[in-house]
Order: sequence, then C-alpha cells, then structure tokens
Amino acid sequence: MTDQSDKDRRAKIKILKILGIIIAVIFAFIIFVSVVGSSGSDDEATTSETPTSETPTSEAATSETVAAQETTSENVMPWTRHEMCQPDDGTAAMLTGVLHDQSLTLANAQLIKDGSDTWIGASLVRPDGEFESRSDVWLLQDGALYSVSSGAQSNSWAVQNPDSTYGMANEYAAGVDRCVVAESMGK
Repeated sequence: MTDQSDKDRRAKIKILKILGIIIAVIFAFIIFVSVVGSSGSDDEATTSETPTSETPTSEAATSETVAAQETTSENVMPWTRHEMCQPDDGTAAMLTGVLHDQSLTLANAQLIKDGSDTWIGASLVRPDGEFESRSDVWLLQDGALYSVSSGAQSNSWAVQNPDSTYGMANEYAAGVDRCVVAESMGK
C-alpha cells in the first residue's frame, strides 16, 4: 500500500507543478499584453512615438485613447500630415489665454477647418525650450473653445466637448495632431 500511496502522492505533486507552471505562464502573458498594449502606440491620435508629458490621467482619457486606436482606419505614422492641415492663421493665439501655466508658449500650430469647426493643434513649450507637450488639440466650434486631447484638458481651462464624436478618435483631431508632430519634427 505504501508504494501505491507514494505513487498517488507523486502524481498529485506532478499535477500541482503543472498547474503552477500554467498559472505562471498565464500571469506572464497578461503582464506582457498589458505592457505591450500600453506602450504600443499609437494610432494616432496620440503621439507616444515621441516623448511627451501628455499622458492620460483618467479612465476617460485612457478609453479615449483606446477608442482612437480602435476607430482610426488608416495605418499612418504620427508624422504623416493630414491633407487638410494648414499653418496657423493667428487663430491659435487665443489658446495662450486659456493655459494654466502662462509661461508656456505655443509652437508648431496647425489648423484643420471643417465647415464652421476649426481644429487647432499646437506644441506647448516651456521657458527652457523643452516641450511641455509635443501636441495638444482643441476645437473651436460655434464660438466656444473645447479641449480635445488629454494634454489640452490638463494644460488649459478649456472644457471637454460633451459630444464624444469630437474626441481624439475624430479624423480631424487625429489629423491636426499628426500635423503638429510632423511640424515639430521638421517634416
């Protein structure tokens, strides 16, 4: 009987070891997917190909980024310009009045005009010349200024547009974002 119980005990230990390995592999896979999913960018409605301080700070911002990744049909590099982009015609100057930090300056400002809507993208630059944010996006709609990107939301007083179709998943928001990144890279 001792041989049989010893064999049973070894079999149970072997099964537990196999289960432990399976659980460890599943855990490692989940960690791998979460790391690759959070660092693998970017559609692009955001510009994580280049270092910025613009990081989603809320669940809503994260879901906005995920939605942008899932709904952007074109597979483009972040510096590929949108065909409707145009240099700023002075419209972006209004942004300086809504920035939390008045020491920041605007650079690389770009616009996309779509009917009565104007999508404004710009880099925010610190006094030392470094980027606070490589690209933030706002929407000028019916005389109201809305923050679109998470960086615009965190760096300015402009409120987020309540209509979710005007988020970073929008073609024009993503397009002006890419144009600002391209401008900042000299492309």
